[in-house]
Amino acid sequence: MTLTFKANLPPGQDPLAIDRTRKLRIAKIRREIGLIGNLTEQEKAALMEEAACCPVHNTLRQGMKIEDAEVA
Repeated sequence: MTLTFKANLPPGQDPLAIDRTRKLRIAKIRREIGLIGNLTEQEKAALMEEAACCPVHNTLRQGMKIEDAEVA
């Protein structure tokens, strides 16, 4: 599986040179899943359906609240 993301940067701007105080947002995440082996279309569909049920996928798709807590 390969995950890539696209941040909302102006064209040509180096993502490592951004102002860290600015609220940068990830605009898109692309997931590429490679299925290996001699699989039927039904098996491929079942595996893709299973991939869509993963907790990380569900969290990113539905959003979540992030809490910051300072620790001693």
